[in-house]
Amino acid sequence: MLTSTKESTFTDPCIPKAGGYNSGVITVADGTPVDVKGLPTTEYIVKDTNPAWFFDQAGGLCTKGAVFSINPELTHGYPI
Repeated sequence: MLTSTKESTFTDPCIPKAGGYNSGVITVADGTPVDVKGLPTTEYIVKDTNPAWFFDQAGGLCTKGAVFSINPELTHGYPI
């Protein structure tokens, strides 16, 4: 399985943000348990409390809902 986490925006969740975070492509064998030791990791340093949006660009997963946010605004009605 491939995964590639990219930073985006709330208004364009499946479009990479210019100059934003990019994990690069990470490969894991299909069927690998999510709790197995030694899985590849990536690191993102949260610099402030502003919302940051991300998506998985690999395999069209973003259009299937593979998006997440760090520090989303709690007063905003985000559609699920």
